[in-house]
Amino acid sequence: MLDAEDYRDWLTTQPIIDKTRVNQVSRVRRLEKIFGDLHDAYAHDKMATVLDALEYSPADAAAAKPLPPKLKWSGDIVSVMQTLRHAANTYYRYAEERFGGAAPGPARRTKFAPLRSPLAAPTRQWPPTGFWTFQANAGVWNIDGWMREAGTDLLYRVSKDDRDLVQIGDLGLLRRVSGNKSKAAIVAIVEVIDPAQVRTDEDPRFYVDPAAAQIPDYRARLAVRHLPDAPLLIADLPDDQLLDRVRHGLQRTTTPIPQSAFEWIAGALGLSVQELEDQRAAQSMAGIRALEAAMPSMTPTRRHAVSVRIERGPIGDAVKKARQHRCQLCEALGLDGIAFVKASGEPYAEAHHVVPVAGLLPGSLGASNIMVLCPNHHRQAHYGQFAVLLDTEASWIVALDGASLTIPRTVLS
Repeated sequence: MLDAEDYRDWLTTQPIIDKTRVNQVSRVRRLEKIFGDLHDAYAHDKMATVLDALEYSPADAAAAKPLPPKLKWSGDIVSVMQTLRHAANTYYRYAEERFGGAAPGPARRTKFAPLRSPLAAPTRQWPPTGFWTFQANAGVWNIDGWMREAGTDLLYRVSKDDRDLVQIGDLGLLRRVSGNKSKAAIVAIVEVIDPAQVRTDEDPRFYVDPAAAQIPDYRARLAVRHLPDAPLLIADLPDDQLLDRVRHGLQRTTTPIPQSAFEWIAGALGLSVQELEDQRAAQSMAGIRALEAAMPSMTPTRRHAVSVRIERGPIGDAVKKARQHRCQLCEALGLDGIAFVKASGEPYAEAHHVVPVAGLLPGSLGASNIMVLCPNHHRQAHYGQFAVLLDTEASWIVALDGASLTIPRTVLS
C-alpha cells in the first residue's frame, strides 16, 4: 500500500503547491480503496488498467457508462473522474522514478492471485476469496459447442448473491454442470475482465434456447486464460477436503473457492503463474512494453508463447479492427481483403509480427509491427515467398511472389 511519507517527500520535489500535495495523498488513498494496492497495479501493467478505468468523458456520462465498482462520489462525475485520473498519473510518475528500474512487471507475482483484494462479506457462509467456480449448466448453455467454436471470452450470468462481489481480475474455474454426473468437469480457467452489469448476450449461438440470450440479466465478461487439451472430470478429482467446493459447489451459478483449490486445479491443467501473468500483461500497451523489456531473459518457448498471446490479444484485435479485418497483402494485390466471415458475423483475419519477436528488437511486440493478413498470406509470410525489402516508419515494402508491394503500418492512438 501507499508509503505516505515517501510519497509526500517525492511530491515536495514536484512543481505543485502545498495544498495540492496534501490532496494528492488523500486521492491516492481513495484510489487504493477502489483499485487496491497501486504499487501492485504499477508492477502488473504500469497502471494501464487503472488509468483506462478512469477514462470518462461528458459523452460517457450522457451514455451512463458504468463506473468502477466501489467508487463513491458527489457532484460532477466527469470532474471527479478527471481528478482521480490526474492523481493516478501523478502516482505513476512517482512509481516510475522510485521503482521503474526495479519493478519486475509481469513476472512479479509468484502465486496465483486476483488483481484486487476480495470484498468483505462477513455474513456469508463462504465469503469471497477472489477465486470462483463459474458453473455452466449444459441444459441451458452448450458449453462444449462454445469450446469448439469460440473458447475465448463469454458473458456469464452471475448469481444475485455474488453480482457485487465478483471483481475485475478475479480468477475462476469454468465448470460444466450436467444431469449426467460423469460428464461434470472443469473445462477452462478464466479471469473476470468486466464486472457484472445488466445486459443481454450478443452471442446467442450456444444457448439451448437462443431467446434466453436476449433476456437482460446481470452478466460479467470472462476471458479464457487456459483451455486444456481435455476437460478435468470432477469424478477424477482426489477425495480431498481441499477440493470439496469444486466438487459440489452451491446451487447457484457462482461459488467462492479457496486459493489452494484453484492452485491445485491450475497445476493439474498445466497453467503456470508465469503464463497467467504474461497473458495479463499482454492486455495493455504498458504491459507489452514490460514484456518487451523482459524478452532477452525469456526462454524461446516462453518468447513464442508471448508472441502468440499478443497476436491473439487486444493489441492484435485493435489493429485488425482498425484495418476492418482486411488482409493488407490481398488489398495491395487488388483482391478482396476479407478471407471469410465467422458465424458471429465478424470477418476473420490474423495478426502477423513482421519483425519476429525472437529478434528481441524494441517495438517488435507493438501495434506498428503487426500486419493484418488472411490465413493463406499469414502462412506464406512465415513459410513461402515473402520478404521485407524496406522497413520505414510509415510502411513496409515487401516482395511477394516476385511482386513489390507497399504495406502501410498501423498506428493506434
